[in-house]
Amino acid sequence: MSSPQLASRRVMLRPTRFENREEIIEVLDGSGLEDVRGTGVFLGSLPEDLGALDASFLIEERSQGSTVGVCAVFGVDSEDKSVQVSILVEDNSPILGLGVETYVFFIGHVFSEWDVNKIHFWSTEELVGMIPVGQAVISESRSADEERDGESADRARAFTIEREVWEIQSHRFRSWIIRGPQKNRAS
Repeated sequence: MSSPQLASRRVMLRPTRFENREEIIEVLDGSGLEDVRGTGVFLGSLPEDLGALDASFLIEERSQGSTVGVCAVFGVDSEDKSVQVSILVEDNSPILGLGVETYVFFIGHVFSEWDVNKIHFWSTEELVGMIPVGQAVISESRSADEERDGESADRARAFTIEREVWEIQSHRFRSWIIRGPQKNRAS
């Protein structure tokens, strides 16, 4: 079995284990991520028992080695072929910046490593709108008034990404973030 690809051109997913929410909050505080947009939704979407996480990662910016986010995979449902994810990444990057690269890379990683056809996640509409391929691949999946934990519960919405649509719509961008831009070569 091949090992999973855990690095794109600018970010690396560093596998980690969290015993409790306090550990996640300490990582966020220590990395200056405690006030990033979506923190309440991220924390509120995680399962109560962090032992139920199938995987969790620190998101590191490769050139500096600094932590720029945290993401988790949980609730793998082999019958429904679906999984739940939660991701929080610094949001001060320009469009097509580090945050967007992280979202696209992480979603691709989940589809390549788990036998699922749907990824469910909670987010806000403004964060989903930042993902360049978002409108083509992300659909709202549950009623906007469904209850959600966390401070941003009134703004959180459930979204779904389907594998088939993702693979068609995101292929070029995923290839670019793995390889980087191709240089023109003189003949």
